[in-house]
Amino acid sequence: MQIQFNKVYNYEVKDYGFDDLDNDLVIDIFKDGRVFSHFSERLLNKLFPELTRVDKIGYDFTREGYPNLDAKTFTRKKVEICPSNMLGQGRVFDQEKFERTVLSQDYIITDNTAFPHLKIVFVHGKAFIEQYPKGKVTNPNRKQFWEKYEEIST
Repeated sequence: MQIQFNKVYNYEVKDYGFDDLDNDLVIDIFKDGRVFSHFSERLLNKLFPELTRVDKIGYDFTREGYPNLDAKTFTRKKVEICPSNMLGQGRVFDQEKFERTVLSQDYIITDNTAFPHLKIVFVHGKAFIEQYPKGKVTNPNRKQFWEKYEEIST
């Protein structure tokens, strides 16, 4: 697929089993963003061959001639584009560092809440932070988030 920003890509994961584990259990495991990200980054690389997956702090992909891209997952609760060193218990949110980071890169947001059905959108960091100044979209706003991008896509 060719990368287009603000376009919603719908994708159905076809082969996701694990030996004789029940499919419902495997689906539940894949809905955990900590597990899912390891698989989704590789899938994104396969679906969008112009991406180069890298193992760097702060971003997951490069694309020649463009800003770095960080992959984020919209899970049951939310999606956050905050740097991971600002997320979690005991960590502190730094608005200035957050804005500097977000404005310097772009994002790939994948929604796995209906796994094995995925929604994927590429968004510019600047546009995201203008809409969501704290870098977070919570579950109650999920539908509105996707409707906005689906409307742009058509």
